[in-house]
Amino acid sequence: MESRRDFKDGDLVWAKMKNYPFWPAKIVSPPTGKEKKKSSKQRKINVFFFGTENSAWITDENIVPHSEEMLNKVSKRKNMNLSKAIDEIIKENDKMEKIYLKIGFIGLTNNGQRIVQSLLSSGCNVSVWNQTPEFCEECVDAGARQFITPEELVLHCDIIFCLLSGPEAVKSIVLGNGGICQKVEECKIRGKGYVELSAIDRDTSLETAAEITGKGGKYLAAPLSGPFVDPISQELCCAGDVELYHSCRAYFRPMCSRASYKGPNLDKFLQVNRVPHNAALSKSMQ
Repeated sequence: MESRRDFKDGDLVWAKMKNYPFWPAKIVSPPTGKEKKKSSKQRKINVFFFGTENSAWITDENIVPHSEEMLNKVSKRKNMNLSKAIDEIIKENDKMEKIYLKIGFIGLTNNGQRIVQSLLSSGCNVSVWNQTPEFCEECVDAGARQFITPEELVLHCDIIFCLLSGPEAVKSIVLGNGGICQKVEECKIRGKGYVELSAIDRDTSLETAAEITGKGGKYLAAPLSGPFVDPISQELCCAGDVELYHSCRAYFRPMCSRASYKGPNLDKFLQVNRVPHNAALSKSMQ
């Protein structure tokens, strides 16, 4: 039987054994001398099960790639081993994303520098840009790559975090004449993620989202101040592209104690959590 997918060592998956539900696992090479004999009827792949730390040969028809959909299908009534397995596959997935995804960070206020330093210390591949180049020095010393222009950073990175002083700065750097949205060709931003950490007003946010998504990018609003962050729990609320949110969860940890997704409807999210367009907002970002 032909495999529905070419799995390789290290792939995160969910695998099913008889009488058990689908379980978090990872494709691994079998120990030397324990290779599975080829069968003309079924192809079996060796997997390592998280939580139980057992290995088994599983037919490829009983293996599916790890995804948020699989996590959502898990019953709320989980036993201890399954809960442990889910925690382990999430951590492993976060670790893999940190290695492979290139993160860009625009805007190095005091908060921005702290976040970048934390991302670097956790093993992330981070590039930076700031309107005042000297603000990048400490981050570069810690291992970040500095770009001369924001559009060069966008071209290089997979996910771009933007933390600016307010709506006027966003309009200038992202939307303005010669800004990111004008200089970056549509084919170069397609598929990339843009995360707006700046607390900006509804109109500016919707305009930015329309420009980014109109060029094939993904947009997520995740403001780090204002009514979007609970001052007691430090929960960061996000809205926009759901796939981008899940890709960013590991990167939100240096920014807040917990991030939550409020849905794809950006306009509704912004209407419920209105951000004032004033000078006090800019000061809160420092």
